[in-house]
Amino acid sequence: MSRRCIMTQRCVRIAVVAIVLATSGLGLADCVGDCNGDGSVTIDEVLRGVNIVLGSTALAECADLDRNGDSTVTIDEVLAAVVGALDGCD
Repeated sequence: MSRRCIMTQRCVRIAVVAIVLATSGLGLADCVGDCNGDGSVTIDEVLRGVNIVLGSTALAECADLDRNGDSTVTIDEVLAAVVGALDGCD
């Protein structure tokens, strides 16, 4: 197989996964960082996420930040909470 064909196949696979995630309700549609379940993310909740990343707060304080379920909160998950705070949740 040529390199061009392999790259095209990879791009098609990525596009299919992106479409499935976008239409399945999994992706960014949820309200990552909504620690109290009120449908919005506040600055306090974002700061709670930063403290979880730094290790000064337990994950149990806002398990909703762990959007991939790996029992850790990462910077990308806190950034998703920032987007929710700025743009609102769907």
